[in-house]
Amino acid sequence: MRLATGTDSGRSTPGSSTRVYQAAVHLDEFGPVRLSVGRQFSNALSPVGLFDGVAADLNWTHAGLGFFAGNQPDVADFGVSNAIREYGAYARLHSARGGGGVWSLTTGAIGSYAKDAVNREFLYFQGLFVNRALSLYASQEIDYNRGWKADLEGAATMPTATFATARLALGAPLSVHAGYDNRRSVR
Repeated sequence: MRLATGTDSGRSTPGSSTRVYQAAVHLDEFGPVRLSVGRQFSNALSPVGLFDGVAADLNWTHAGLGFFAGNQPDVADFGVSNAIREYGAYARLHSARGGGGVWSLTTGAIGSYAKDAVNREFLYFQGLFVNRALSLYASQEIDYNRGWKADLEGAATMPTATFATARLALGAPLSVHAGYDNRRSVR
């Protein structure tokens, strides 16, 4: 549980109020199944911010599946809100725990809805590789536009966020980093 204190006047006074930013119950003792209920982040879908809801993850030696459903907290006061609903699911291939290097490939679909309108629908792809000498990370979001969004964007599908970073260790004191980022605000 993460706690912060503050007052309505904006001045911080210890003990004057407590706001819970994240609090969830996790059930991990069901073999490959992990269930979470409460305010949380999606474990596998990094574009998903905090949500109040439920998530289920199934994780095996080299693969995983999962889904989540919930509501975004109120943007003004972080309170419980039902203004924006979010749903998502993912599939992942990954290295076994304890191996020499770590790798994973994840794909997912996320939908965000405000009242009876589409807020955002998109696909998410992520790749990761890490060992002693090299680390690579790349992610891509592809938005599905319909209705007014398709008219405004001029296309039914559009890549909206590409991010990649790499690090190469050339020895103990020296490493080289490179990256690419064209993430943008999405309508």
